[in-house]
Amino acid sequence: MTEKIKEAYNTKQRGCIMRFLKNANDRHFTAEELFYALNQAAENNTVKTPGLATIYRTLDKLEKEGVIRKYNAGSGDKACYQYINKASGCCEHYHLKCTSCGKLIHLDCSHIQTLASHISENHRFTLDTGRTVLYGLCGDCGENNGEKSL
Repeated sequence: MTEKIKEAYNTKQRGCIMRFLKNANDRHFTAEELFYALNQAAENNTVKTPGLATIYRTLDKLEKEGVIRKYNAGSGDKACYQYINKASGCCEHYHLKCTSCGKLIHLDCSHIQTLASHISENHRFTLDTGRTVLYGLCGDCGENNGEKSL
């Protein structure tokens, strides 16, 4: 009996996390940002939100299932997660991430494919399109910081 209760409880929490990620599929979130966003959204409702440890476990399971993508910006930085919207074709291209506003830009460009081919042919290294993210400032944030877009 306790197994059924545990399963239902996890299912509700997983559903809560999935709904949030699907609604924000063009953004990356750390587990902590997801935790605070879910708690903030729940303040207006009586819905119990998942705890941080549950969020980490659920994100790990969702990544293994191929439902979300995990990005690591570098050593010391927290991992970010994004829902993979297979209907939009978000699986087979590279991404640009704005370090100011967090906006995620899908990069499906022949120039980056040329670079990937060069790396493969000349350096015997295959880039993983699902994990390759280039970081910088988007056009809006660059303009707000006084930088001109090319």
